[in-house]
Amino acid sequence: MGQVDTNYIIIGGASVIILSYFFNILAKKTSIPSVLMLILIGTLFNLALSDWLDLNLFKDKNYTPLLSVLGTVGLILIVLEASLDLKLEKSKLPIIYKSLLIAFLGVMFCTALIAVIFHTIVVQDWIISIMYAIPLAIISSAIVIPSIGNLMPEKKEFLIYESAFSDIIGIMVFYFFKDNVGKSSAIDVVGNITWNIGLTLVISVIAGYVLIIILQKLTTHVKFFLLISVLFLVYACGKLMHLSPLLVIMFFGIIINNDKLFFKGFLKKWLNEGILHDILHEMKLMTAETAFLVRTFFFFIFGLSIIPSSLYNLDVIMLSLLVLAAIYFVRVILFASFARKDSSPQSLVSPRGLITILLFFQIPEKFRTDNFNSGVLLVVILVTSLVMTLALIQNRKRTEALQTTNGEGENIDISDAAPQEPSDSASGEDNTSPNEVSGELPGSSENNGSSGPDIEPGKPL
Repeated sequence: MGQVDTNYIIIGGASVIILSYFFNILAKKTSIPSVLMLILIGTLFNLALSDWLDLNLFKDKNYTPLLSVLGTVGLILIVLEASLDLKLEKSKLPIIYKSLLIAFLGVMFCTALIAVIFHTIVVQDWIISIMYAIPLAIISSAIVIPSIGNLMPEKKEFLIYESAFSDIIGIMVFYFFKDNVGKSSAIDVVGNITWNIGLTLVISVIAGYVLIIILQKLTTHVKFFLLISVLFLVYACGKLMHLSPLLVIMFFGIIINNDKLFFKGFLKKWLNEGILHDILHEMKLMTAETAFLVRTFFFFIFGLSIIPSSLYNLDVIMLSLLVLAAIYFVRVILFASFARKDSSPQSLVSPRGLITILLFFQIPEKFRTDNFNSGVLLVVILVTSLVMTLALIQNRKRTEALQTTNGEGENIDISDAAPQEPSDSASGEDNTSPNEVSGELPGSSENNGSSGPDIEPGKPL
């Protein structure tokens, strides 16, 4: 069969979106990440229908350019959506600090251990080893956030913050490393990084305030995609200037979600709280919808690009197991050191996903090696997602068992059910908040006066 009829393409695209929607519903009920289902559907579609449609329609195709574009767009939307959910309040400082620390150390230590593994087994060049290790050290917020809707609010907030920080830190580390390879001295590297961060922060502050002020002045109904286009433009220009434009995206989201904190003194006259809150609500909705669409096609196309035979390669399996051992070793050590109390199931929620795939495709050609089988990415993504799924399912079962035993229908996490204060147990009072009963985060649309990220359980990312 030659050229495919346009109607078949429309039917196929619409069917993938509809399936993705139902996968999201299924993910909330089963804790199985919807992206795994999308990857599976893409792989099965390639295997089952390629011969019927056209022998060369899906096989031997280079999906790298398309995945790179979709991944970059998805990356911008992920960072924007994550930053729109970051609420900066004194009560949240401990959880923000802890999640930032664990995210930073997790990326750095995972990169170091995985680089040692690659240097020992795959390639003798340290630069190439580190370049391949960084993408595998980053937790995927695109998988974490839609999967943790049934956790207790505090645990949910921690994982949202940590995965968002991991995305941003990992991406910055990758591009800093890539852009500074070959510098003549450490002084040049430090100077370049300092200049990069400093200039980016200045641009972020100016661009963030200017965009918000202009956004409040717009009277047309079509605002969101104009804003997204401007952010895409800023991102692309920043990348061409070798800056870190994700900071601009992140800072914009933080400002608009923490307007009272940033618009003080003489800046207060530029703030119209009513208009800005309406804009924020619309932005969260549109960002979620757009991210859902981009994520759907990204992971489906990634599934099309998978070569299933790589899963049966013994070398791939052995290398993947070593990488997984490094990931969970670092994870356990960090939680034992900084979050020993109440670390279940967070210590096992460490999936790799969109960022890993995207950065892998961003590795410059001169640093690529044929000794690395991309099947390692697939195995690591699948296993880390499955481990997360099993941990969340086990946590849900324990919570439901506790609810049944308690007889009150309270949404109590099993790890929180350990010995309690005598005064609490003796009082017999029900101190569970409505948010804990419903599984919603403080700050949701039904609890506007509460603090914390405004994340809806299972919201697609």
